[in-house]
Amino acid sequence: MGTNTCYMCDALATTKEHIPPKALFPKQKDLLGEFSLRKELITVPSCEEHNNNKSRDDEYLVFCLSTCFHGNDIKEQLFNTKIMRAIERRPNTYSNFLDNYQRVMLKHPNGKVEHTAAYSIDLKRFDSVLSHIARGLYYHHTQTKWEGLALVMSNELRDLSSKNSEEINTFADDTIERVSAFLFDTESYGQNPEVFSYKIHDSRPKGFVILMKFYSEITVAVTLAENSKIK
Repeated sequence: MGTNTCYMCDALATTKEHIPPKALFPKQKDLLGEFSLRKELITVPSCEEHNNNKSRDDEYLVFCLSTCFHGNDIKEQLFNTKIMRAIERRPNTYSNFLDNYQRVMLKHPNGKVEHTAAYSIDLKRFDSVLSHIARGLYYHHTQTKWEGLALVMSNELRDLSSKNSEEINTFADDTIERVSAFLFDTESYGQNPEVFSYKIHDSRPKGFVILMKFYSEITVAVTLAENSKIK
């Protein structure tokens, strides 16, 4: 596996893949200010299949993150500009993203109840894009490819339909909290932290943990390990 091959496979690298997708970073015209949030974006060598051919999956991730309950003003500006323009251009595409849309009430850990909206996530698609980002960051830091398993966990995904949904949500929250606490004093990377930052814990060959933060508040933990269970 040479340096002229894709970060995901052994195919010849013919392009560069942005890690995470460039679409997550608003253009300057979509911001209420003069600053740029596209400084020194990370790229890794990629083949066409693992870059251009998954652009719709990247678009799906951007939509999911921009409609999350949490997030900063940058996320709101992204949704109100770029995402709204895309919805107007291709309403059918985005209506397909909103599977099983419904009004719901969410209870915060402090007991506060808030009215909001929910829709079903294509979890396989969501996890796939995030695992690609994690593998890209792994390549960026080690110059090698991760070919093992990837476990994705987020503090934004809520199970609202399972009989044990409260237990599932509590486990996800606890996992994110434990990983965040474990990496609290670890160096944070990312030149545009208002959009994306991350921390890593390298315990190879046992595993490699990446804690990502999107729009300051949306947290995703990805464990790259032969055994995909977080201890």
